[in-house]
Amino acid sequence: MSNIPFTLFVRNKKGVLINSQAKSITSYNRLGRFDILSTHSQYISVIEGSLLVTYEDNKTDEIPLSQGILKVLENRVSVYLTDK
Repeated sequence: MSNIPFTLFVRNKKGVLINSQAKSITSYNRLGRFDILSTHSQYISVIEGSLLVTYEDNKTDEIPLSQGILKVLENRVSVYLTDK
């Protein structure tokens, strides 16, 4: 596992919620729980339930959500949330 953080960008229709460096993300899709770590391969998924973010300093944020889109490309994770 790489110790290099990735860029995380999370927004809903009201604005940007997170624009920071993170070391992991945990969320859920129709197949179950999954994790995103640094240097993850390209990935896109509809997500639901919650988004758990772990930052470089090991602090965490959990964002409840009804649904959203998560995209991983070139060590950048973009998440677009619908309203809950």
